[in-house]
Amino acid sequence: MNCHRKEILCGDYSRALDIIASGGRDKVVRLWEYERVFMSQELKGFKSEVTIVKFIADFPLLFTSDQEGNAYIWVTKPHPDADRLVATWSNTLGALSATQITAVDTHYNPKTGDFWLFLGDDIGEVKIQDLRVIIDRLDLKPIIPS
Repeated sequence: MNCHRKEILCGDYSRALDIIASGGRDKVVRLWEYERVFMSQELKGFKSEVTIVKFIADFPLLFTSDQEGNAYIWVTKPHPDADRLVATWSNTLGALSATQITAVDTHYNPKTGDFWLFLGDDIGEVKIQDLRVIIDRLDLKPIIPS
C-alpha cells in the first residue's frame, strides 16, 4: 500500500478513536481507520515536511508540526467539525526564527479540567500550552476507548 508520495517521518495511534495518523516529506498528514486500513482524512497546508503527529489525550484532536516549527491542532472524526484547523502558531523564541518542535506530550485531568500540551524543541526549550479554551470552545468530551 502506497500511503504517502514520499518518506513517512512520523506516526501515532489513538486507541480511543481507533485511528492511525501518518505524516512525512510530502507535507501531508493522513488519517487511517485502523480496522479497515482505509484513509479517512487528509490534512494539507503544511509549509514543510511534517515531523510530528500526536493525538491529544482521548479527544478528537490531533497535534501536528512541520520542520519549520509551525504547530497545528486539528479536529478529527468523530466530531462534526472533523478536518477543521482550530489552532496554529509558530514555535519562536523571542525575535529569533522558528525552531523545530522535536517532542510533544499532553496531560488531561478530568477532575480539575487542566489540559496541558508540553512541547520540546531543537534548541532545548520546553513550552507549555493550555488547551482548555479549545475543548471549551468546541464543547469536546473525552472518548472512552472500547
